[in-house]
Amino acid sequence: GVMTQMVPELPIGWTDHGSRGPVTVLGMREWQDLTVEIDFLMPADAPTTAAACLATRSDQMWGHGIVLCVDGTGAFNLTTSGPYLISHASQPTVETLAVGHTGPAAVNSWRHVSLTTIDNIATGALDGRPLFSGTSIRNTDTGFVAIGTNGWFGVQYDNFKVSESGSKWTPKLACAAAKAGDILSVRNCTTNGLASDDQMF
Repeated sequence: GVMTQMVPELPIGWTDHGSRGPVTVLGMREWQDLTVEIDFLMPADAPTTAAACLATRSDQMWGHGIVLCVDGTGAFNLTTSGPYLISHASQPTVETLAVGHTGPAAVNSWRHVSLTTIDNIATGALDGRPLFSGTSIRNTDTGFVAIGTNGWFGVQYDNFKVSESGSKWTPKLACAAAKAGDILSVRNCTTNGLASDDQMF
């Protein structure tokens, strides 16, 4: 079945009281290295600046994450947070990692967008054509997968898929028990929902 963004207007906000567009978060907070892909169809009555968005490493309010948005004109951007509503009185500055233009889609045509984040690199594509590749991102973030828009209009979504990417999907061996005289070291916490005994507390 097809998923449709059905929220028609601003709901009662929790921590965000009306600045960002509607979002659906999926998966788990510990995900990091993924490929996410989906088909989307803009409604005929949506403004040309209406955008469909796809994210990895998102928090629940998508104030933080790696977010790829594509609008009806073919303009795209990769940012570190979900989009502000196009009706928002002032458009606060967000960190933009990549920006470009692919040309508009035909009316009533589905488009396929994909986003891959592995360690500190992001890659995105639209309809199988690269939008950006090797774009630098922070490798400390983890989070949900998210789909959403920058306004209260009925974008349709289909063929949603999440896949493991990169080499961090195998559990790390736990460190040996510490004893007096050992040299201290530091390593990153495990990601992608994996657990290591020496990092559980």
